[in-house]
Amino acid sequence: MRGNRKYERFDVNQTGGDAAQVECLVEDMPMRLVDYSLGGVFFLSKKSFTVGESVNIAINLENRGMISVKGKVARVIPKGKKWGIAIDFWIY
Repeated sequence: MRGNRKYERFDVNQTGGDAAQVECLVEDMPMRLVDYSLGGVFFLSKKSFTVGESVNIAINLENRGMISVKGKVARVIPKGKKWGIAIDFWIY
């Protein structure tokens, strides 16, 4: 693991295979999932979000089922014409 991360992150390659079948929505808007961990996700978005904003996340794994979670925007990073959005899951 890098730095002070609490959980290991896993990159998502959405150029082919099963990963290309992952549909990700944040507040019902399609996003490109970049990586994920037990504690959160990192997306590329055409829309910026506000740090601290609460969001609903849905990840459709096709025949493997749907994951729906709530999270909080932890970081927003400009990435060219898009935004990198780090979201921490709410852990109850």
